[in-house]
Amino acid sequence: MSLSYQVSMNDTFVNEVASYQVVNESSGAYTVNATILAKSTAGESGSNSSLYITFVVLSNGTIATLTEGGQTLTGLEAELGAFEYLGPFVTEDTFQAGPTAMEGFGNLTTTNSSVIELGGENLNVTNYAPVSLPIVSTDCLGVTTTVTGLSLQVGSFPGETYALATSMNIQMTLASPSPTYESIALHVLSVTPVPT
Repeated sequence: MSLSYQVSMNDTFVNEVASYQVVNESSGAYTVNATILAKSTAGESGSNSSLYITFVVLSNGTIATLTEGGQTLTGLEAELGAFEYLGPFVTEDTFQAGPTAMEGFGNLTTTNSSVIELGGENLNVTNYAPVSLPIVSTDCLGVTTTVTGLSLQVGSFPGETYALATSMNIQMTLASPSPTYESIALHVLSVTPVPT
């Protein structure tokens, strides 16, 4: 599967294409090649980067090894590296459940449903928004977060049961120790399944 997406946080925009392909399966362990191509823009400056990663995933979801740039990581380092490098897939896995994935943001309601085109395919999507704003919460460290804007769009391709978070926007203020405003957006631009 390949995802082309744009993530923005405040004034920094990152356009990435992330793909993965299972290249081997043996005794319940899957060897996966991942490629992440990123172009970042921050104000007037920008940078390009490419990552090529191979990791082995056990049938229970544990990352056994992660290899990048000739260095192989195992254990917790491999798990954390996979979480970092496979960001778009982790984000998808987190938010594809729609409103249930965002329980911490209060009750979400369906605003409408429609059909969009994504990567040459029609996708049935549902748009969600909070019942009311702002949403204020305080975590166990005493950091107060005030969400002032939130939208989520989740869809599925015809005949598929897996949902895809196609768009997410969050505007919030973190009060720790001085207020910090954050605007985070994720927009999937295209999806290409990799033939098996």
